Amino acid sequence: AAVAGVDRDLAEIIDRCLQTNPHRRFANPQAVLQALDGRQLRAARRPLLVLGAIGPGVLLGVLTWFAWTTYDTAIRDSDAALRRRAVETNGFAAQFVAETVANQIDRRWKTLERLNDDTDLREQLDRITKAGKFSAADQAPLQRWLERVAAEHADVQVASWVIMDGRGNQLARAPFSAESVGKNYAYRDYFNGAGGVPEGTPNIEPIRHVHLSRVFVSTATQDRKVAFSCPVWSTEAEADRRRVVGVLSVTVALGQFAELRSREAAAKTQAAALVDAKPDSNLRAGSLLEHPAMAESLKTTGIAPEVYFDDARTARFEAMCKQPSDGVVHDALFHDENYGDPVGGEYAGRWLAAFRPVVVAGRPAEIGDTGWVVVVQERYEAALRPVRELGDRLMRYGLTALGVVLSVVTALWAFVIVVLNETTRIRIPSAVRRWAGLGTSGSGGSGATGGGSVVAGAVTSGSGSNLPTVTARHDAHHG
Repeated sequence: AAVAGVDRDLAEIIDRCLQTNPHRRFANPQAVLQALDGRQLRAARRPLLVLGAIGPGVLLGVLTWFAWTTYDTAIRDSDAALRRRAVETNGFAAQFVAETVANQIDRRWKTLERLNDDTDLREQLDRITKAGKFSAADQAPLQRWLERVAAEHADVQVASWVIMDGRGNQLARAPFSAESVGKNYAYRDYFNGAGGVPEGTPNIEPIRHVHLSRVFVSTATQDRKVAFSCPVWSTEAEADRRRVVGVLSVTVALGQFAELRSREAAAKTQAAALVDAKPDSNLRAGSLLEHPAMAESLKTTGIAPEVYFDDARTARFEAMCKQPSDGVVHDALFHDENYGDPVGGEYAGRWLAAFRPVVVAGRPAEIGDTGWVVVVQERYEAALRPVRELGDRLMRYGLTALGVVLSVVTALWAFVIVVLNETTRIRIPSAVRRWAGLGTSGSGGSGATGGGSVVAGAVTSGSGSNLPTVTARHDAHHG
């Protein structure tokens, strides 16, 4: 049982004094006194040793906490700064792509405006429109003219060229399509500019200025397209007598806007997309016009997938198109740090995205504000990879430094334990001390038998004052 005032060191001293084997007893009374002095010295050192053990641990913990706080703050600040920079860069890219798309739209319109000034074309369309009917004899020269125009303007990246008379009858198409030539398409938005009207509606008026149509499904190819159209005017010199006698248009299939292609899209880390915030021919808004996945699908299957944005995103696109066209980003409406690609699949996950409306400069607002929006998106992980890599390196360096510090502290404390431990009850420190020639408190225990006899005599008959005390402590220690 534990006895007050008797610690482990004192109990060991008493045990050695009472050993029956003389080689295990103290060699002489002086050795006993030295052991008692050593006990007192160790007791005096103990608070310092505890402080020496706890102090470096506390200091290391505080330094680790400060280092982690600094690391975490630096990574978060760098992360936020890099996100802002990525969104800003994507914004510049989106603005550039939006201007490129706008220039391509205007280029197509200007090509149509130059072509529709052809006198022979205007006279023939005027005659057909007035007659209210047409024949193969009317179609043949128009077909040849249109095919020649399409060949001469092959650089204008379109899917088809179309001529209609003032009543909406399709007179020619390049490439030729027997399924569509001769049919009436006055109900189409690219003819009337009214967003489309029910098929069969009588007396539909044609457009009176260049127009960008809503998305529609082509009857010739069954794919989804948009059309760029331009009115053809009669030949009267007086402005008040001139009337629209036909419509000249070109179409582009969704997924074939080559001006949005980029090398980064192939790596699925950055992509540019084009969306129409206006309702299509089915009165559904938010149709995806161009996306890398659409181009890939066209190459493999020949069909571009039909993809729409959800209502909330579409409403946001509509709001963008209503912002003043001064090229300034007014609020967070034009970027999203948690953008989800509607295509999904390989494009699922988190993206950093910027949005810019497509506005054709130099055109009236009702014409130039196309209702289209460019999306430039970048993978969140790819954009923040430098910060992640820096964080990983700093973490490795920090853990290595912590391991080195712990190793050094452990080695120093092992040295202290070996130097200060004079007892024999811990084998490894005792062996190290003997190897180093430091000795232990039990080094005298292997003295001659005569020495043991002196101690034995002192214990048995010569040390009257010490014997009762030692014996009493021994009895107290053992029970």
